[in-house]
Amino acid sequence: MKPLFATQIIQDRSFRTSRLHVVLAVVVAYFVLLGLAVTETSRPSSLGIEAEWNEARQAWVVTSVPAFSVAGDAGVKAGDIIREVNGRPLSASDANIFQEPTSVQQITVEDPQSGLQFAADVTEREVNILAYVVISVASVLVGAVAAIWGRGPAPRALALLCFSGAIELATIPTVYRQAPWGMVIHSVTLPLTFASIAYLPLVFPVQRRIRIGGRIIPVWIVPCTAAPTAAALIIGGVLSPSWFPTIQPWVYAYYAACLLGGSFALLHNWWFRRQGREGTQLRIVTLGSLLSLMPFILFSMLPRMVLGRDLVRPEISTLSLVLIPASFAYAILRYQIMDLR
Repeated sequence: MKPLFATQIIQDRSFRTSRLHVVLAVVVAYFVLLGLAVTETSRPSSLGIEAEWNEARQAWVVTSVPAFSVAGDAGVKAGDIIREVNGRPLSASDANIFQEPTSVQQITVEDPQSGLQFAADVTEREVNILAYVVISVASVLVGAVAAIWGRGPAPRALALLCFSGAIELATIPTVYRQAPWGMVIHSVTLPLTFASIAYLPLVFPVQRRIRIGGRIIPVWIVPCTAAPTAAALIIGGVLSPSWFPTIQPWVYAYYAACLLGGSFALLHNWWFRRQGREGTQLRIVTLGSLLSLMPFILFSMLPRMVLGRDLVRPEISTLSLVLIPASFAYAILRYQIMDLR
């Protein structure tokens, strides 16, 4: 028995060393991306719109709006009539203002069908870099602890959520500056983060089974569902932005399904395990996760799905996401959640 026990210890150490190398590679790649993102913030943000003079309307009309842009988030779309740029009306001779994307900082447009006017302002969408960096680094640290010292699918799911969320937060400042590499990473990590939110409660505190039509579906399929959404975002959001209005409702429906499914699973897990140490762990994680997600769901995602624009800017509503790594970090330190120490 002793030789077998010694062999098992050697194998465990070797496996942990391999995981350590993988995690270190991920962390190094993360900090490289973070450095590039912070460097990118030295460039001014841009509305990113294109426009042409319309003789019939005697006004400038929006012809193109990037999928990931301040103008797009504000509800500006192709065909809207531009009434003011940077606080002043335009004439046919002002074509040069659209030749330099960063020169357009504020725009007021009119919907030709409803006649309603609304504005998009780059300065109002500037990200609090320090806050995002703090939340992002905290997520990476929690993910690294889970990946190195954890065993089983639950710590791996936590690491996936923390790493994807951290990379997403790190690259958000590059998206509004229309950096192509940032938009591609954003297209991948955002769906993966939402999928991870739905995946984690399916493997913690115990691994569950998904039954569809009498068939058992492995739970690892859940994070894999992010792949089609990511591909759609890269194609319709980066390569062919004109397709984005078509895929946008489906992408939002996917995000909503992940959030609702993950929230229901968290509440279900806590309700049936309310007693003892495990119940305390679940209460901390459930409360922290729900409080972190609710501001974004109620004030940004749902209004954008229904009204076409946010009630509260995502740059503000997503700051509460710090509660996810914070709740898990507290549960790890205080209650050794997932047997992490």
